Amino acid sequence: MGRRGLLALLVLTSCKGDAPSSGAPQGTDAIDCATSTATWDTVGEPLMLTWCTPCHSEHLPAERRQGAPVGIDFDTYELSLPWAERIRVRVVDTVDMPPSGGMPEHQIAQVQEWVQCGAVGTVTTPPVDPCAGASPLAGDQAASAVDCTGGPVTIGGSLLLDADADLSCVCAIDGAVEAAGAVRAELPLLQRIGGDLHLADPTLQHFAAPQATEAGHLVFLGAALTTVELPELQAARSFQLEGVPALTQLMLDELYAVEGDVTITGAPAAVQVGLPRLQEVGGAYTVRGLPALERLVGTDSLHTVGGDITLEDLPRLADLSGFSELTTLEGSVVLRRTGSPTLHGFHRLTQVGGDIIVHGNTSLRTARAFADLQHVGGSFRYEGNTAFAQWDGLRFLSTVGGDFVIRDHPALLALPAMAELGDIGGDVVLTGNDTLDPAEVQALVDQLTVGGSVTLGDDTGL
Repeated sequence: MGRRGLLALLVLTSCKGDAPSSGAPQGTDAIDCATSTATWDTVGEPLMLTWCTPCHSEHLPAERRQGAPVGIDFDTYELSLPWAERIRVRVVDTVDMPPSGGMPEHQIAQVQEWVQCGAVGTVTTPPVDPCAGASPLAGDQAASAVDCTGGPVTIGGSLLLDADADLSCVCAIDGAVEAAGAVRAELPLLQRIGGDLHLADPTLQHFAAPQATEAGHLVFLGAALTTVELPELQAARSFQLEGVPALTQLMLDELYAVEGDVTITGAPAAVQVGLPRLQEVGGAYTVRGLPALERLVGTDSLHTVGGDITLEDLPRLADLSGFSELTTLEGSVVLRRTGSPTLHGFHRLTQVGGDIIVHGNTSLRTARAFADLQHVGGSFRYEGNTAFAQWDGLRFLSTVGGDFVIRDHPALLALPAMAELGDIGGDVVLTGNDTLDPAEVQALVDQLTVGGSVTLGDDTGL
C-alpha cells in the first residue's frame, strides 16, 4: 500500500484520552432519520473498510498499524459502535481525519447521517472458535498417527506428512512441517507453524493451510508440487521455491515480511507468481529461470530489500515497471535477459549500495527508470539491450563508485540527460552505440571525473 493509502485512514491516535461513546450519537441537524437508509451495511462497513481497517484491524500486529492504538479496531459493527460519535466528530466537525484532508463531501454526509440516526446495525453472534479447548499432543507426530475423532489438537513438536491423512483437527504446530510420502495435505484449521514448512518430497502434489498466518523458513522443492495454498500467511523467515516443474501459479496474498531471502527459480511452468503485499525483505529478492512467467505480481508494495534484486532469464515477462515504492536497497539491481519491452520503475530509490546491471534484454525498447537515483555504490552497466532506443530518467545521478558502462545498443537514439553526473570511481566505457551522436558522448565524458580509463568506440585512454 502506498503512502496516500496509509495516510488516508481514520487513525484516532489523538483520541487516546477519549472514552468511547455509548453509541448514542449527538446532533439534531435536518436529517430525516425516519426515511434514512444509512446502516452499518450500507455506510458504516464500506467506509471502515476503505479508510480504517488497513490500520485499525484486530488482525494486524502492532508494527503494521501505522500508529493506530492497539484495541481501537473497526472490523465489525460491534467494535466500531462504541466509537461512532467520536468518528463523527473527527470526520464531520473538526474535519481532521483522515489527516490527508478529509473524506469526500458525500462520504462526510453519510457518516453524519449514519451516526446521527443511531448508528444502526445488527449485532451478530461471534463465531465459535473451532480450536477452543484443543488438546495438546506432545512431541513430534506423523500424519498417519494423528486421530481427529476426538476434536481439535495442537502439536508440540513437528508434523511429518508421511501419508494422506485426516488433519482437519490440527490447529497449531510448534515445530516444523515436513513432507515425507504424502500426496495431498489439507490442514483447514492450522493457524501457526512455529518451525519451517519444508515441502521437498518428490511425491507431494498439493498443500493447503488456508488459515495459517506465520511460519519459519518456506522451502518448496517438490518435483510433483502443483498447488500451494497459504492465502493468510503474513510473515516468514525466508522463502525458497526451486525445482518445481509442475507448479503453474503461486500467490501468497498476505505475506508482508520475510526476514531473509526470497528465491523463486526453477519453475518452468509458472505463468504467474505473486506476493502482492510484500513490503520487507531482509535478504535478497531473486526471480530467475522461469521461462513461462508472464506476470510478477506485487513488486510495487516493496519498501525495503536488504540484499540484491535479481530478475533474470524471464523471456516472457511482459513488464518491468514495478518497485515504485522501494526506498531502501542495500545490494544490487540485476535485470538480465527478460522479455519486457519497457523498464519503468524504481522511482523513489535515491541510492543503490551495489551495482545496477541491465543486460541482454533484447526486447527492451524504452526506459524511464531510476528517476530519483543519485548514488550508485558499485558499477552502472547497461549492455547488450539490442532494441533499446529511448532512454529517460537519471537526471539526478551524480556519483558511481565503480565502472560506468553503456555498451552495444545499436538502436539507441540519445543518452538521458545526466547533467549532475560527475564522479566515476572506475572505468568509463561507451562503445557499440552506433546511432549516438559522438559529440553528445564526448560532452558527457568531458563533465566526468574518472578514476580509471575511458573507452569510446575503439579509442582508449582519452
